[in-house]
Amino acid sequence: MSNSKRILAALLAGAMVLCAGCGKEEETEEESSNSTAVEVTDVTSGAMSSEYTLNGKIAAVNEVQVFPLLAGQVQTLNVSEGDTVSRVRPCLRWIPRRLPRR
Repeated sequence: MSNSKRILAALLAGAMVLCAGCGKEEETEEESSNSTAVEVTDVTSGAMSSEYTLNGKIAAVNEVQVFPLLAGQVQTLNVSEGDTVSRVRPCLRWIPRRLPRR
């Protein structure tokens, strides 16, 4: 390797070391003001409750709007809120209503 290549390699290595120190400064207290404070505690052994009461909002993953294809009056509703429904199980019975002719 020639002297000029060795000098160039040494200069490049020195420049890389100098540039590595030019990174972002450490985060100050003001910059970290958007972080959330948490409470830290030691792990202990003990009884756990099988039920907890929490405050919050619950939202469905998907919302569906149902529109009738036929007019009528619901006679019986065979499902409750939260039940799983399928095509095999009838959800309701209805009394058809005649629509006026056009």
